[in-house]
Amino acid sequence: MSRTSTTRATRTIEEATGVGEIRALPPIQRPLWTASRITQDLPVYTEAEGFRLTGPVDRPALIRALDALYARHPALRTVVTEDADGRPRVRVLPGDPFPLTELDLRGHGAERAAALAEQAATEAARTVFDLETGPLARARLIRCDEEEWLLVLVLHHLVCDGDSFRTLFAELGALYAGDALPAPHPDPIGAQARLREEAGEEQIRADLDHWHGRLTGLPTHSAGHAPGEDPGHVGHRGGRCPVPLDEDWFDRVRATAAAARVSPFAVVASALSVVLSRFTRGDDVLLGTTVNMRADADAEDAVGYFMKTVPLRLRIDESAPAADLLRQTQEAVLDAMEHTAVEFDEILAGLDRVGDAHTPVFRSALELHYAPSVLRLPGVSARPLPLDPGTAKFDVSFHLAAAPGALSFVEYRTGVYDAATAEALAGAFRTLLDGVCAAEDPTLEQLPLVDPEESAPGAATAGDGPAGPAPGRCLVPLPDAVRERAALHPDRPALVLGADVIGYEEFVRRADRVGAAVAAAGAGPGDVVGVAVRRSPDQTCALFGVWSAGAACAPLDPALPAERLGTMMRAAGIRVVVTDEGAEGSPAFSGVRTVSLRDHGSPGHETAPGGPPAAKVTPEDVAYVIFTSGTTGVPKPVAVRHLSLAAFGPAMDRLAFGELPEPSRVAVNAPFSFDAFWQNTQLLRSGHTLHPVPDEVRADPEAMVGFLRDHAIDVLDGTPTHIVSLVDAGLLDGAAHVPSCLLLGGEAVPPALWRRLAAARTRAFNVYGPTEFTVNATGGRIEDTGARPTIGRPLAGVTARVLDARRRPVPVGFPGELHLSGPQLAVGYLGRPDLTAERFHRAPDGTRGYATGDVVRVLDGGNLEFLGRADDQVKLRGHRIEPGEITTVLRSVPGVADAAVVLVRPGTPTAALHAALVLTDPAAGPDPVRAVAVARLPAYMMPSSFAVLPRLPRTTAGKLDRAALVAGAETDGLRTDTPSREAGGAGEGHEVPEVRGIQGTPGVQGRLASLWARLLCRETVTAGDDFFALGGNSLLASRLVREVRAEFGIRLPLGAVFGRRTLAAMAEALEAGPAQEGRDGAPAAADGLVVPLTGGAAAGGDPAPLVMFHPLGGTLYSYQPLLGLLPDTTAVWGVRSPTAAEAGPEAPDVASLAARYADEVVRRVPAPRLTLFGWSLGGLIALAVAAELEARGVRIDFAEIWDCGVGTEEPPGDREPLRLALRAAYGPEALLRHAPLVGRILAGVAEGERIDAASVRSVQERTRALGTAADNDALPRHLRVIRHQTELFREWEPLPLHLPLHAVYAGPSLRDGSVPRTDWGRFTSGPWTEATVDADHYAMMRPPGLGDTARGLLARLAARAPRKG
Repeated sequence: MSRTSTTRATRTIEEATGVGEIRALPPIQRPLWTASRITQDLPVYTEAEGFRLTGPVDRPALIRALDALYARHPALRTVVTEDADGRPRVRVLPGDPFPLTELDLRGHGAERAAALAEQAATEAARTVFDLETGPLARARLIRCDEEEWLLVLVLHHLVCDGDSFRTLFAELGALYAGDALPAPHPDPIGAQARLREEAGEEQIRADLDHWHGRLTGLPTHSAGHAPGEDPGHVGHRGGRCPVPLDEDWFDRVRATAAAARVSPFAVVASALSVVLSRFTRGDDVLLGTTVNMRADADAEDAVGYFMKTVPLRLRIDESAPAADLLRQTQEAVLDAMEHTAVEFDEILAGLDRVGDAHTPVFRSALELHYAPSVLRLPGVSARPLPLDPGTAKFDVSFHLAAAPGALSFVEYRTGVYDAATAEALAGAFRTLLDGVCAAEDPTLEQLPLVDPEESAPGAATAGDGPAGPAPGRCLVPLPDAVRERAALHPDRPALVLGADVIGYEEFVRRADRVGAAVAAAGAGPGDVVGVAVRRSPDQTCALFGVWSAGAACAPLDPALPAERLGTMMRAAGIRVVVTDEGAEGSPAFSGVRTVSLRDHGSPGHETAPGGPPAAKVTPEDVAYVIFTSGTTGVPKPVAVRHLSLAAFGPAMDRLAFGELPEPSRVAVNAPFSFDAFWQNTQLLRSGHTLHPVPDEVRADPEAMVGFLRDHAIDVLDGTPTHIVSLVDAGLLDGAAHVPSCLLLGGEAVPPALWRRLAAARTRAFNVYGPTEFTVNATGGRIEDTGARPTIGRPLAGVTARVLDARRRPVPVGFPGELHLSGPQLAVGYLGRPDLTAERFHRAPDGTRGYATGDVVRVLDGGNLEFLGRADDQVKLRGHRIEPGEITTVLRSVPGVADAAVVLVRPGTPTAALHAALVLTDPAAGPDPVRAVAVARLPAYMMPSSFAVLPRLPRTTAGKLDRAALVAGAETDGLRTDTPSREAGGAGEGHEVPEVRGIQGTPGVQGRLASLWARLLCRETVTAGDDFFALGGNSLLASRLVREVRAEFGIRLPLGAVFGRRTLAAMAEALEAGPAQEGRDGAPAAADGLVVPLTGGAAAGGDPAPLVMFHPLGGTLYSYQPLLGLLPDTTAVWGVRSPTAAEAGPEAPDVASLAARYADEVVRRVPAPRLTLFGWSLGGLIALAVAAELEARGVRIDFAEIWDCGVGTEEPPGDREPLRLALRAAYGPEALLRHAPLVGRILAGVAEGERIDAASVRSVQERTRALGTAADNDALPRHLRVIRHQTELFREWEPLPLHLPLHAVYAGPSLRDGSVPRTDWGRFTSGPWTEATVDADHYAMMRPPGLGDTARGLLARLAARAPRKG
């Protein structure tokens, strides 16, 4: 064909197809156009095919043929633009010559030319098109030698599909040969548009309804991507690997399809769906594919895009025959083909799901290519040229070629999978497909992923060498190893805590004294002895002392509820318990024999029985018992042998500890009721010095960093959550001392923390292990800043197997349950042979092993990646929790018809447990249930929030829909009843969402909102949001104080975070400036006595705000829990004392106090009516101010007073004021932690005694460890104020009142006479009521007692109707 005839043909075709005419983009192209714009900087939707040409190519003829193709097919010349309204429009460019780039490499030599040609072809395949300017079709002709060429056609997917390439190459060959061709399709764009026009609105609506029903109830992570990935946030960079199929694979598929009366596509889709199901451990598989619409459009030979993407949803039942799945898949395919009137983006938009309408619901796709493109040039050999665009449209796509010799490959996103995983997927598909085609009628579970005749690389990995000490030494039980050290260096410090420094010899002597006492109490070899000792040197001595008696030790946290402690002791058969002063009086130990450390083991009791151990332990004896959560509601006692602990030590030496200089300073951070306690404690065998971290220091990140620096600690362990908070507090900063060895365990390491530690000047390790396998089973160095967090490799002597549900090996990269074997294996669960048999199995090689229930996968290189659980067990700040155990407790409460517990926001600093309740009487609310849970569950298992539901959500399969519970909890907002004491900070260790804060809010509040959002992992924060209700806790509060200091240059008192919980209130505190802040964090405007406690107060608008009056001491701190229960519509103000507000002296008498407080209330609270509240002394103050306000004509809706009465006769003297002052200065938790010390201080104040200034200074000196220096300095002021306020109201009586009055008493206060029951009718002419609650004076102000106490107040506030004043 001549160039002239080509031009004439072009003009004819242009006239037929309307060159230059602007038309609407056909709907079939819209999803692809939208996706292309999202990925416009990458060649994600660039399609390329090419051939290697060998022979005498006629270059001019080839170029003329290309030009003719360009003229024949308007799709090749189509561009897409937007009109003024943003609507996509298509336009066909004139028929110019085909956009061709030529490259001649003949001057480079054959080998070099071949390499450059391959590179140029790959570059062509990665062309990025501009949709608006075009052209969207290009060609590259590369000449390598005289008769060696590469030809590549590159098209944007908008203008082509697989059939288009087949047509183009067939026509190219014909045009090259000079053969005549039939006329092309007259209007392919019109054919595309008619697909929608001919469907009709009724069919479109019906198809949308169909897809909505078909895709309703999709799991949060539908099968098709691996757990633990976040595919929505990875790029489209991709790779390819071949699928190892035989030449005749499709013949076997076709035969299987014919026998089952299904299509070949149904066979391969069924096989792939099983692979994906196992890969993701999900039985609900969503697989993407395309439907060819050419027949419907009457456009069989047209060039253009005529494909529609459809999702195939398949349910995988491993117990069912494979034939059932084949039929299900065939039905799903036919069903999809019958509902193609709508586009894929419309299907997505109609679903109830999180995300935009362009994010695919599936992550995996399948394309079966029945026929390849063929290029026939006379006298020239044309072989297909493999091309890799370097991108991937989905996480993983299988492209299977039916033709013999054609390449089948897997395309995968490199941001999600590595090459080894993609190869494993390809191999698993081949193996499973062979099984489907080979077996008679197998069940799915019979089909392996690994050929039984082949090994699964990485399915079983063993640690480096056997566990054990240096050659020539046997494993020595830990107590014996410590005795050897005591003989070697008796005076070297073994334990250091504060002023207590205990040498190795003294440590052993103390332990032996405890051991003698334990033996005298009747315990010895074969017995389990409880140890209920708070953190101190005595704690470790007591544990080793139990070994000195030949018994096994069982750590018991004295802070646990008595009922739970009793359950634990019965489960382990404990008859003897070692206690310290703080645990002696616990009712939990009333039924067992106790050994008090007051009489044995502590300094000053050197005359107590000592000497050699009462009994010698052997390696096979049980060393310790640790309790783990149990699904039945009863904790499971795990028994670990001395042999296992002895093997663990050398294994950890090989990983991390072997490089430590002797002696090193080792922090003991983990609570002793965790098995992680033994990780660092066992370093006594190597002669190191232990530094137990005090509990109050552990709870304060800045204090703990100071502790680590003060003691120059070399070795530190902790959960990632805790380490994050320490890093944020400066652990790794500057030139200060940094521990040389960090060990993280107990929960997953956030990627950001991994990167930070990898770059830090320390050796950091991530370790993993269940309690049933002696602390750690695997571990690895954190040293690659670009690596994905892993749990490392098995420790020395440990064999790790990754197995499927039938205990068969899984391929590399595939999730499976981790099975462990080796000398560290625990004995089992004491007294529970049934549970032991359930989890401890025989491995294929006959060795005994433990099925962890943890899902992992082996990465390329041998490291293990933790993915989650195979069951419902969760990890929360290092605690292993069975939600079923909590559920059992909740369901035992009368009135609870059903219950479920889920973990919300896992892996973030605001992770928490959420309980959903179905109550027989929903009006009763969750408070009674919460009260039972508090009494029976440890704090770390206590749900932070409760929701009452009419029924628990279920999946379509009838299972509990945990994803719906989590989504509901987040949507409704979690009410955190109390700030958690066990939490971590955000910051660098955690990935956080994009922070939006308050849209458009300038200034302090907007900047503070951004800090909140980042710390709490929230996308938005509003003015009325409560910091703690959004998931804040004490460690996050400390983190917020530091962030505020960095952002604003202002020190926000920690009390302000607790006292000003809403964003608006906290922002107001900041705006007031540091010089004007009161001690409880409220701003001091003018006199500063009256401050807003909620955002509603600051905004105004409530016609009858609630005014709260301070209790004894003057601050409003005690009202924090109550504020969290009040309706959002209630404006709340607080009245502080002058001392608390730093606004002058205290009032000299009640009349002056009432007048000043009333002045401030009238001036600061803009409302026609008021509601008054007070607890304790605050109740009496409320009545005093009420009389003053009524005298001024202020209308009071009602007053509510809690636990106060007229005529209260507290004994004179300073014992009670001093107790209250200590509580005000240091907080109630500090007093509980240091109860023995506080008890001794108060016992030193005689009844009626008034202590002098010197005595107060002595108390300050003795209590420095209870809090900060500022807390300590504030103690005398608190005592002075409390004394004064107590004296003011000692003999006071209210003036006549007219308001409605409601009084609530604490039952214990009435019984012990500390609060007299008062006839309030003597003082008010209005109606009055009284109620009594079971909680004591302080418990009535905090959960769970608060719910009962506040019930009446909440009802009255909710019932207030708006009215004019």
